[in-house]
Amino acid sequence: MGSYCNVELPVFELMLIAKVLSDNLNQGMNGELALYNLTITEFKVIRLLLLTDREWTMTELSEELACAPSQISRIANRLVESGLLSRRRLMSDRRVTPLVLTEQGLELATRMHESIKTYESKISQGISAQDLNTCMSVIEKVLSHNRPYSQRRRRQP
Repeated sequence: MGSYCNVELPVFELMLIAKVLSDNLNQGMNGELALYNLTITEFKVIRLLLLTDREWTMTELSEELACAPSQISRIANRLVESGLLSRRRLMSDRRVTPLVLTEQGLELATRMHESIKTYESKISQGISAQDLNTCMSVIEKVLSHNRPYSQRRRRQP
């Protein structure tokens, strides 16, 4: 993979670059999170609870993180068992059990947040804010122009 300035990116080359980038970032994040014995999705749940400072139901988490409800349920169970989250039953509907960070979860989330910020600084070292913004803008444009193939092939009534 070389420099692609002023050159059209063939779709397969773009896919390769995206795959390598995704794999590389996932590997780096997994390395950071291994220090806390967490997966990326578990981190996303904890981070969401930290940043929003509110309770979330399993359904809300599933929708927000685009995960299957069964996956969120397993993650919640593991995080509750490890003391990082707690469940609360609503008096109005006992079937709903919002999740909230415990004190231990809040402390860990704060440490992890700092660790991830350090990792992000490390991987973006030498890249200007303007370059990062341009990269994000281009990616967003490509994504906005790329509808799933099945949607493009549907016949209009």
